[in-house]
Amino acid sequence: RADIDLRIRSNPNNFPGSSASLIRGLTTSVLTTAISQAMTYNIQKIPVTENDLMDILMHQGGQHEA
Repeated sequence: RADIDLRIRSNPNNFPGSSASLIRGLTTSVLTTAISQAMTYNIQKIPVTENDLMDILMHQGGQHEA
């Protein structure tokens, strides 16, 4: 099990959108990593549909990239 401790502090020199972009990027990265590890398949794009996952399961025979 791995934990990530993330602290975001207010800084008047930063634009408000930069914090939201940071969180969105981290969340997307964590999501793709979790799906990739669960499926043992390198997921490189979001959104991932149920059809994408079913195709991966049906054709899985080694490490592939979606």
